[in-house]
Amino acid sequence: MKDLVVIATSSGREDWVKEMLSSISRPVVVVSDFGYELGKIKWVFENTNCDRFLFLQDSLVIRDESLFDQVFEAQGSSCIMDIPTCLGSYMGVYERSVLSKIEIPVIHTKEESIYHEIAWTQKYIELCENFSHPISIVHKELETVRKFGRENLLYVNQYYEKWKGDWGIPVSNYETIVNPVALQRVNLQMLEKSRVIQGLTSENEHLKRTSELVNSLEGGIAFVNNELATKNAEIIALKGSTVWKLFRPYRRFLEVVGLKR
Repeated sequence: MKDLVVIATSSGREDWVKEMLSSISRPVVVVSDFGYELGKIKWVFENTNCDRFLFLQDSLVIRDESLFDQVFEAQGSSCIMDIPTCLGSYMGVYERSVLSKIEIPVIHTKEESIYHEIAWTQKYIELCENFSHPISIVHKELETVRKFGRENLLYVNQYYEKWKGDWGIPVSNYETIVNPVALQRVNLQMLEKSRVIQGLTSENEHLKRTSELVNSLEGGIAFVNNELATKNAEIIALKGSTVWKLFRPYRRFLEVVGLKR
C-alpha cells in the first residue's frame, strides 16, 4: 500500500465522523482513540504498511475532493493547514521513512496534544527531505458557530471546512458577543452562502471546460470545412482546365472498357 487517507476520531464523536465520511467518496481508514492525534499517527505507523498517509481530523468537511489527488501527487510530506503553525491540527501527509526517525510521544492530556501540535510537528518537518504546501490554505474565519453541541471557530477554504472546538491560541480581533443567537444565525447563513458559491463555482468551471471543448470542436470543424472548400475549388478548376478537356475522349474510352469488363 502506497498512500492512505486516515481520519482521526474518538468515542462520542459519531456525528462528526459521519458528516465527514459523507463528504468523501474514496476509501479511508478511521482510527478511534489510541491517545489523541499522536497516538493515532503512531498506530497507523505501527499497524499499516503504507508509505505515506494523509492525516485528517473528524471535524473536517471536504468541499473539493481534488485535495486528495493534489497532496498525493506532491513528493514527500506536506501541510494542508497552517493554523496555529504548519501542520496545524496535525493535518497533512506523513511519510513512514520520516516517522521511523522520530520519537512519537505518548500523550495523556489535551494540553500535551496542543503543545506537541507545534513542538513535535516542527521536529518532524526538520527531518523531511521533501516538504510542501500543495494546496492553497488561505482561510475565511467564522467565529462561534455552534455545531453538535459546542461552539466552533470555523475555517473555510476551497477544499474543506475545519470546525475547531479547541482554538489552542487566542483568536485575533475577538469581540464579546452581544447577541449570540443572532451572531450564530448570521454565521450559519454565511456558511450556507459559501457552500452555494462553492457549488456554483464548480459548475462554472465545468461549463467553462465544456465551452472550451465546444470551441475547440468548432475550430476543428471550421478547419475541415475550409479544407473541403479548397479541395472543391481545386476540383472545379481542374475540370475547367485545358488538360482535363483534352483527356475527355480517353476517359470515355476507359469508361467503355470498364463497362465491357
